Amino acid sequence: MATDPKSTLETVLDDVAVKIDDGSTAASILVHYDGGNDTWFELFDTDDYDVVIELKEGRYGGTRFLQDVPTYHHNWYTVSVVTIDKYDSTPTHIATGSEMQWKIREDLNTRIEAAAQGTQYKITVESGGVQSTRVASRYMYICTYEIHFEESF
Repeated sequence: MATDPKSTLETVLDDVAVKIDDGSTAASILVHYDGGNDTWFELFDTDDYDVVIELKEGRYGGTRFLQDVPTYHHNWYTVSVVTIDKYDSTPTHIATGSEMQWKIREDLNTRIEAAAQGTQYKITVESGGVQSTRVASRYMYICTYEIHFEESF
Protein backbone atom coordinates (compact mmCIF):
# COMPACT_ATOMS: atom_id res chain seq x y z
CA MET A 1 0.00 0.00 0.00
CA ALA A 2 1.30 3.43 -0.94
CA THR A 3 1.96 6.15 1.65
CA ASP A 4 -0.42 9.11 1.76
CA PRO A 5 1.26 11.77 -0.43
CA LYS A 6 0.07 14.53 1.90
CA SER A 7 1.92 13.00 4.86
CA THR A 8 5.07 12.58 2.75
CA LEU A 9 4.88 16.26 1.77
CA GLU A 10 4.23 17.24 5.40
CA THR A 11 7.42 15.40 6.42
CA VAL A 12 9.40 17.46 3.87
CA LEU A 13 7.81 20.71 5.07
CA ASP A 14 8.49 19.83 8.73
CA ASP A 15 12.22 20.01 7.94
CA VAL A 16 12.07 23.62 6.69
CA ALA A 17 14.28 25.75 8.95
CA VAL A 18 15.37 29.40 8.79
CA LYS A 19 16.73 32.09 11.12
CA ILE A 20 14.99 35.32 12.14
CA ASP A 21 16.57 38.73 11.41
CA ASP A 22 19.47 38.34 13.86
CA GLY A 23 20.81 35.47 11.73
CA SER A 24 21.32 33.15 14.69
CA THR A 25 17.92 32.49 16.31
CA ALA A 26 15.89 29.72 14.69
CA ALA A 27 12.44 30.80 13.53
CA SER A 28 9.55 28.97 15.17
CA ILE A 29 7.64 27.32 12.33
CA LEU A 30 4.27 25.59 12.44
CA VAL A 31 3.32 23.19 9.65
CA HIS A 32 -0.32 22.20 9.79
CA TYR A 33 -3.23 21.13 7.65
CA ASP A 34 -5.58 23.85 6.48
CA GLY A 35 -8.87 24.23 8.29
CA GLY A 36 -7.88 24.31 11.95
CA ASN A 37 -9.69 26.33 14.61
CA ASP A 38 -6.74 28.57 15.48
CA THR A 39 -6.95 32.28 14.65
CA TRP A 40 -4.02 34.22 13.24
CA PHE A 41 -3.81 36.10 16.55
CA GLU A 42 -3.46 32.81 18.45
CA LEU A 43 -0.85 31.43 16.05
CA PHE A 44 1.35 34.53 15.90
CA ASP A 45 0.77 36.16 19.30
CA THR A 46 -0.39 33.52 21.78
CA ASP A 47 1.58 30.57 20.35
CA ASP A 48 4.36 32.94 19.14
CA TYR A 49 5.12 31.33 15.76
CA ASP A 50 7.28 33.28 13.33
CA VAL A 51 6.09 31.32 10.28
CA VAL A 52 2.90 29.36 9.63
CA ILE A 53 2.88 26.87 6.75
CA GLU A 54 -0.55 25.55 5.78
CA LEU A 55 -0.89 22.41 3.69
CA LYS A 56 -4.16 22.29 1.75
CA GLU A 57 -5.76 19.56 -0.29
CA GLY A 58 -5.46 20.28 -3.97
CA ARG A 59 -6.44 18.78 -7.26
CA TYR A 60 -6.11 15.15 -8.21
CA GLY A 61 -5.36 13.75 -11.65
CA GLY A 62 -6.08 10.18 -12.58
CA THR A 63 -3.78 7.43 -13.61
CA ARG A 64 -1.71 7.81 -16.75
CA PHE A 65 -1.47 4.69 -18.89
CA LEU A 66 1.61 3.63 -20.86
CA GLN A 67 1.01 0.55 -22.99
CA ASP A 68 -2.06 -0.27 -20.84
CA VAL A 69 0.01 -0.21 -17.63
CA PRO A 70 -1.06 2.30 -14.94
CA THR A 71 1.95 4.46 -14.23
CA TYR A 72 1.21 7.65 -12.27
CA HIS A 73 -1.30 9.36 -10.03
CA HIS A 74 -1.01 13.14 -9.89
CA ASN A 75 -1.76 15.17 -6.76
CA TRP A 76 -1.43 18.94 -6.50
CA TYR A 77 -1.24 20.54 -3.06
CA THR A 78 -1.44 24.19 -2.13
CA VAL A 79 1.09 25.26 0.47
CA SER A 80 0.63 28.73 1.95
CA VAL A 81 3.46 30.36 3.87
CA VAL A 82 2.29 33.17 6.17
CA THR A 83 4.62 35.58 7.98
CA ILE A 84 4.28 38.92 9.76
CA ASP A 85 6.63 41.58 11.06
CA LYS A 86 7.36 40.38 14.61
CA TYR A 87 8.37 42.39 17.66
CA ASP A 88 9.54 41.32 21.10
CA SER A 89 8.07 42.68 24.35
CA THR A 90 10.24 45.85 24.37
CA PRO A 91 8.98 46.24 21.36
CA THR A 92 12.04 45.68 19.18
CA HIS A 93 11.60 44.50 15.61
CA ILE A 94 12.98 40.93 15.47
CA ALA A 95 11.59 39.32 12.30
CA THR A 96 10.73 40.95 9.00
CA GLY A 97 7.81 39.20 7.30
CA SER A 98 8.99 39.83 3.73
CA GLU A 99 12.54 38.70 4.56
CA MET A 100 11.19 35.54 6.20
CA GLN A 101 9.25 34.78 3.00
CA TRP A 102 12.47 34.86 0.98
CA LYS A 103 14.30 32.64 3.47
CA ILE A 104 11.43 30.13 3.53
CA ARG A 105 11.28 30.08 -0.29
CA GLU A 106 15.00 29.32 -0.52
CA ASP A 107 14.83 26.55 2.08
CA LEU A 108 11.58 25.12 0.68
CA ASN A 109 13.10 24.88 -2.80
CA THR A 110 16.21 23.20 -1.38
CA ARG A 111 14.16 20.66 0.60
CA ILE A 112 11.82 19.87 -2.31
CA GLU A 113 14.81 19.39 -4.63
CA ALA A 114 16.48 17.08 -2.09
CA ALA A 115 13.29 15.02 -1.74
CA ALA A 116 12.29 15.37 -5.39
CA GLN A 117 12.48 11.73 -6.21
CA GLY A 118 11.68 8.92 -3.83
CA THR A 119 11.17 5.23 -4.46
CA GLN A 120 7.59 5.70 -5.62
CA TYR A 121 7.13 9.44 -6.14
CA LYS A 122 8.39 12.74 -7.53
CA ILE A 123 7.75 16.15 -5.94
CA THR A 124 8.14 19.48 -7.75
CA VAL A 125 7.18 23.08 -7.03
CA GLU A 126 4.94 23.98 -9.97
CA SER A 127 4.38 27.67 -9.22
CA GLY A 128 4.08 30.28 -6.52
CA GLY A 129 2.35 33.58 -6.02
CA VAL A 130 2.07 36.39 -3.52
CA GLN A 131 -1.28 37.38 -2.03
CA SER A 132 -0.42 39.48 1.00
CA THR A 133 -3.20 41.17 2.98
CA ARG A 134 -3.98 43.28 6.04
CA VAL A 135 -5.77 41.42 8.84
CA ALA A 136 -6.63 42.88 12.26
CA SER A 137 -4.31 45.91 11.88
CA ARG A 138 -1.41 43.65 10.89
CA TYR A 139 0.12 43.14 7.47
CA MET A 140 0.42 39.44 6.62
CA TYR A 141 2.87 38.33 3.98
CA ILE A 142 1.44 35.29 2.20
CA CYS A 143 3.03 33.26 -0.56
CA THR A 144 1.18 30.30 -2.01
CA TYR A 145 2.98 27.44 -3.73
CA GLU A 146 1.43 24.78 -5.93
CA ILE A 147 3.31 21.54 -5.33
CA HIS A 148 2.94 18.57 -7.66
CA PHE A 149 3.25 15.11 -6.14
CA GLU A 150 3.46 12.36 -8.71
CA GLU A 151 3.05 8.81 -7.43
CA SER A 152 4.57 6.01 -9.48
CA PHE A 153 4.03 2.31 -9.15
